[in-house]
Amino acid sequence: MASKTSDAKKLDEEDPFVEAEGQVICSQGYYYNIFKLDKETKICIRCSVHSYLESTGELLNTYVLPEWSEKRQNWTKDLDLSTAVCLTKEITDNTAKFCRWTVMSNLAGVDKMRFAFVQRTDQTGNNHKVVGSFTTDTIAFAKQLNLNIDNCWATLKDVLDVVRDREETAAEFVYLKDLNQQPTYRLIKIVEEDEDAM
Repeated sequence: MASKTSDAKKLDEEDPFVEAEGQVICSQGYYYNIFKLDKETKICIRCSVHSYLESTGELLNTYVLPEWSEKRQNWTKDLDLSTAVCLTKEITDNTAKFCRWTVMSNLAGVDKMRFAFVQRTDQTGNNHKVVGSFTTDTIAFAKQLNLNIDNCWATLKDVLDVVRDREETAAEFVYLKDLNQQPTYRLIKIVEEDEDAM
């Protein structure tokens, strides 16, 4: 992060892409992709791309897996034996997170995903080191997760259809799965409690 010093001013003069003193340059790129859900509905999604591999012409997204418990993970020993086993254990513990990353990469048209295994180097948690990494093809990884992209679009379309059917033009809602009628989802309006009633 650039500080407001003479170094920042010097950076302004040298780099034509820095517009203002103290400006933080974005660490990733964005594509704005338009997807067609049906004949009447199009949606524009901002998709993030982390890097471009010049040698292969592929796009790559990198995600960090922090070691939060040495007893549970112990990457110093386990990564040397099998990186794939460590990754599988992380997927089991954090399936939703991996699915989210995979959908994000898929929407951006990213070819590869890289997972970096990171350990703390001190007790403060400010300093870290990368102790290993695993790179995989985005589409192949989605299949490994049993992630059906068509189902993701169907869920989004259902949300949009439910929102369109509401009479309120401005309100806050929560979209929840109804446990009584599976697989049914409901849009529930958030109503603020009256302070006088408390």
